[in-house]
Amino acid sequence: MPEAVTPDPPPTTVVVPAEAQGRRIDAWLAEIRPDRSRSDWQQQIRAHRVLVNGHPVRASHILKVGDVVVLPSVDCDVRPRWTLPPAPPGGEPPPDWVLYQDSYLVVLNKPVGMVVHPSPGHWEDSLVHRLWPAWREGAPPEDWRPGVVHRLDKDTSGCLLWAKTADVQRQLVLAVARREVERWYLALVAGHPDPLHGQIEGPIGRDPHNRLKMAVVEGGRPAVTVYETVARWRGYALMLVKLKTGRTHQIRVHFSSLGHPVVGDAVYGGNQALGLSHQALHAWRIAFRHPVSRELLCFTAPLPASWKVVAERLGAPDGRPTTSSQASAFPDACSTSSPWDAWMRLMA
Repeated sequence: MPEAVTPDPPPTTVVVPAEAQGRRIDAWLAEIRPDRSRSDWQQQIRAHRVLVNGHPVRASHILKVGDVVVLPSVDCDVRPRWTLPPAPPGGEPPPDWVLYQDSYLVVLNKPVGMVVHPSPGHWEDSLVHRLWPAWREGAPPEDWRPGVVHRLDKDTSGCLLWAKTADVQRQLVLAVARREVERWYLALVAGHPDPLHGQIEGPIGRDPHNRLKMAVVEGGRPAVTVYETVARWRGYALMLVKLKTGRTHQIRVHFSSLGHPVVGDAVYGGNQALGLSHQALHAWRIAFRHPVSRELLCFTAPLPASWKVVAERLGAPDGRPTTSSQASAFPDACSTSSPWDAWMRLMA
């Protein structure tokens, strides 16, 4: 008897929003579905597993508002890309990494120095390698980024969503793309941004002088960062930051472009005079609707211990400006703590 063939999971349909008008389909897909890299999406497109208005297209296809894009499930493979060791050293991630978990998802406090998903140079030591054996059964698909909903830079700590099933991953990734997941960051920057509360607008693209960096460049992708000053010291300020867009290195690039780089960020001009060997950027809070229960959830991640030396060197702030309390779509779920409380706990 011939061996039974397991069919691919059902595809996903996405309607192209206004902000994707004029974008290449491969670049847009890599943004809204970070479970795959851009090169992986190009392979899916070449294999005719991505359809636009019912037809196969090229990776360079330019999108229009209202286009109906049919995508393969995150479980649909094209080629092997990475392998998972039988089990990571130490078993499950340490308890202080886990802010929340249930049968569908995990909210993590990602540590500094760990990449989120397998990538060149990190095929066996990513966050995914630690999470998969702990929370999912069986071997992972080999050409996608299992469980990944969104990403944080290697040296950025804080709140990170991870899905336990492909369906939940799909729902959360789409929620992020639709800006239904709210994320706030704390950043320590050089100098005092003026005004104290404001919005940074500047298109972001590859730095023409260094392809390994991003920069505010003409013709880049629109990017908007909202900020308010939490506290000030001589030469430094603690900022509460919320992204209206999600470009690569957006916070780091925008503050650097104003002449106020993130402390410790050697790539974008931040100094290490305060003794911090990584950028002082922390994903402090995340809020979203649970994809199954629809309950409003909000979580905050304590600042990493490495920031304590910074707090000790800075001492008491020179001033604590009146905050504007950035409006949230989740007021009931997010009323338990403030950025100032987070800093004061670090100093305790």
